[in-house]
Amino acid sequence: NEAFLKSILSIGLGIPTKAVMLSTGSLKQKALLLPVTKKLYELGLKFYATKGTADFLKANGMEATVLHWPLEKKEPNVLTYLNEGKIDLVINIPKGTDLKEIKSDYMIRRKSIDLNINLINNVQVADRFVKALSRYKEDELPIKSWDEYN
Repeated sequence: NEAFLKSILSIGLGIPTKAVMLSTGSLKQKALLLPVTKKLYELGLKFYATKGTADFLKANGMEATVLHWPLEKKEPNVLTYLNEGKIDLVINIPKGTDLKEIKSDYMIRRKSIDLNINLINNVQVADRFVKALSRYKEDELPIKSWDEYN
């Protein structure tokens, strides 16, 4: 977990301190991510989510502010919140069935990359990242140059 988190820090991404945007695909993927979302919730991060994910979170005892999909052109909108710097971690697991959702998911991931916001689009990576987050604080993980290890 330490090495994984250090690798994230070494590429210029940081530890989230503000809020998480969750759009987690199918019901199966939502269920697989439930332990991850519970840990993030326990860490005190604010949750934003698309409607289906927000409903799932609420049914499991977690509150999330609903954000509209990018193509809905309504506020509050995911892209607006990303642009305003309100979100510093995006967990976006695409479902891949509806063309409008596929395009919106792409827009969320693209905007996250453009703004250098932490982006996770894989259940296993989300699990490992959150386990590491819950175990270490950023100041406990100094990044050293290769020469410092020899």
